[in-house]
Amino acid sequence: MTNFKKLSKDPYLIAEIGINHNGSIETAKKLIDISKELNFDCVKFQKRDPDVCVPIEQKK
Repeated sequence: MTNFKKLSKDPYLIAEIGINHNGSIETAKKLIDISKELNFDCVKFQKRDPDVCVPIEQKK
């Protein structure tokens, strides 16, 4: 775990990948690699269950 008190005064950059990986591990890995190339310190993902969070009229 990162000790934020020992970090430099530079901002800690978090890349928001969200759900853009579309459930694909390979896409997620590519997005992580791109984030690293762009000097982000870490990435943040989200996971959603469409059956729970998408209204019935929008599922089609």
